[in-house]
Amino acid sequence: GIKIIGEGAKADEVIDYVEKTISIGDENVRENVKTVIGVCLSVNKKLGEELKEAGKMDDVFRDTFRYLFEEDIEKAVHDDRERVARDMLKKNLPFSLIEEISKLSGDVIRNLAVSLGIAVV
Repeated sequence: GIKIIGEGAKADEVIDYVEKTISIGDENVRENVKTVIGVCLSVNKKLGEELKEAGKMDDVFRDTFRYLFEEDIEKAVHDDRERVARDMLKKNLPFSLIEEISKLSGDVIRNLAVSLGIAVV
């Protein structure tokens, strides 16, 4: 990881590092990859150009970001859907409409209603 963030890291070295660390699947390694990529993007501005020239930037970053941040994104989306459902419940809108718009299951919506003190029919 230290070599990758050093001056003159090549795109292929970053790609190899990311691929190897992703294949390990360890949560601590995953966090380290996030840190290394963040430092790479901040420190080595040439990195993006090299990856783009290598024709690998889109695939590498898409796959890497999906692996590293998928849980964070899913949680944010779920939290946002719950916020929408809560707002709709407070306005006494029909459960079927809340399900359709929030894309949450009826059980999740009923639990939200109970947590808000709204009677569940």
